[in-house]
Amino acid sequence: MGSAYFAWVLYFAAAVVCQLLWGDVPVGFLAFPVNVALLLLWCVCLWVLYKEKRRSAFVVWLLDVRTTFLLLGVCAVCALIQGLVPFRVTGSWWFGAALLALLSHLLMIVFRRLEHPCPYNLRFVLNHVGLFLLLAGGFWGVSDQHEWRARVAEGETVCEVYDAAGRKKVLEYELRLLQVETDYYADGTPRNYEARLQKDGREIVLRVNHPYVLSWRDKMYLMGVDRTAGQAADGHCVLLFVRQPWQWVQWSGILMLLAGGVLLFVQGVYRKGGKADGDVE
Repeated sequence: MGSAYFAWVLYFAAAVVCQLLWGDVPVGFLAFPVNVALLLLWCVCLWVLYKEKRRSAFVVWLLDVRTTFLLLGVCAVCALIQGLVPFRVTGSWWFGAALLALLSHLLMIVFRRLEHPCPYNLRFVLNHVGLFLLLAGGFWGVSDQHEWRARVAEGETVCEVYDAAGRKKVLEYELRLLQVETDYYADGTPRNYEARLQKDGREIVLRVNHPYVLSWRDKMYLMGVDRTAGQAADGHCVLLFVRQPWQWVQWSGILMLLAGGVLLFVQGVYRKGGKADGDVE
């Protein structure tokens, strides 16, 4: 396994070099349909490697149980660093390299289990495929996630929104802010924000933490309302538009993980020859 650790050191060192040379990963280049094409190509390549080169050092390393602990440890360190530093770590080459390696490891394990089923195979596949979909949806779908904001006053109509870089996007519909309301506690602290809007002639009510579903991939959030307590001046609100087309892939993964957890609880731990279900040779 010494050569395997050396190979992983070279792998992550190459990611660090890419980070120093080019900065964060250019996720804009990987937007649909490029990300879908690369995802399919990556899955096919791993399947061919497993079927044709399963005795190769690369496949043996990916299937080794020590690789599981190594990659989980690296991802945990990345998450810890993200919590301690002010800049974004998740867009770096070395974080992407760690997540891609973990996804490759998970996919190889699923391939092996599907080819050699064991008792309680369903829950094993549900847990591992669920985790794969949850992580893959975030990894491959990050380039398709977008956020836009718009500030609109009472009586105004908005049909254009802007992202963090100031790029404009024209909406396919018109939104008119009818009224904003703010409830206050006795000490003057805001208790609840609410905005009544009209979308294509239909009135909707938008509240903080209660998004309005615009489509299968788009949601609209109320970020805040500006109206001073007791004043009758026109108020305004800030609207947040979020596009997450890969959220359904991640939700599928979460549901599979829940189903696998329920089966694990109901069926208990399978043991044969002193090994628990899911152990690898």
